[in-house]
Amino acid sequence: ISGTGTAEPLEQYDIVSTVTGDVLSDSFEEGDLVSEGAVLYNIDSSEMEKTLEKADISLEKSQMEYEDAVSQYSGATITAPVTGQISEILVEKGDNVSSGSQVAKIVNNSTLTATVAFVSADTDNLYVGQSATVTLSNSFETLTGKISKIYNSKRIVDGSISVTDVEVRVTNPGALDEGTSVTVAAGGVSSYESGELEYESEQFITASASGTVAKITAPEGTYVKKGASVLTLSGDSESDSLLSSQLDLRTAQLSYQSTQEELDDYSIESPISGSIISKTVKAGDTIDNADGNTVLAVVADMSKMTFDI
Repeated sequence: ISGTGTAEPLEQYDIVSTVTGDVLSDSFEEGDLVSEGAVLYNIDSSEMEKTLEKADISLEKSQMEYEDAVSQYSGATITAPVTGQISEILVEKGDNVSSGSQVAKIVNNSTLTATVAFVSADTDNLYVGQSATVTLSNSFETLTGKISKIYNSKRIVDGSISVTDVEVRVTNPGALDEGTSVTVAAGGVSSYESGELEYESEQFITASASGTVAKITAPEGTYVKKGASVLTLSGDSESDSLLSSQLDLRTAQLSYQSTQEELDDYSIESPISGSIISKTVKAGDTIDNADGNTVLAVVADMSKMTFDI
């Protein structure tokens, strides 16, 4: 029994293009051996590169808009800008607040300062950084502080006494309040007049978004750390804006990814290692058909053959 048949490669692929454009280069000739992944054709991709650049710009804009929306949404939780004590809440639950409005006041009560007057002649014995004894006028309790500033100007009190103001800083042991009257002694001399303790720093907390006060999480008198929640706002507009920006960002990401993948199609690679058994398109030709029906070349693995008889 005998028969005849035509030997064919067991694995053979038609090289086609899904894009149109001028073929800028090819790297093979018919009969050449090529490796899997080797670049066979480069097609002019200048227009697609412009499209990719536009997609990249759109993605960056969407990212910025998303970050702004996140910032606005995060503003629904108003936090303490510094560590300190909430001295005053300026709004109530249910109040409507606008972005930038003042909602609370916070003070750094860990350190207090007092400005007291010394006889000008006595200030020759004083210097910044010098240790000072601070006496509370109401309880005569004494605390140790430091001179933080000596003013250059002088003023006249009681008709003829020349005095110079001196600022003293003292650490709050935990019970000192602003307004407490104190006297100061340093360098062997005592202040001519008393002064009142003041919190070293005080500032307003502002809302970074608009909304309705839903909850006051740090009432007056609460000691909070920087970044801790003071109050929360409710508002549907920020939530809707955040969701919309999330969708826009995802759309821009997919568009950029899709454009990048299309750009990759302008570089045509060999799907297998094998021999080029046919080449119909060369550098300088123009590919007009992008439906995948135009065969540019044929590559086959000639190491394994098959035939039917």
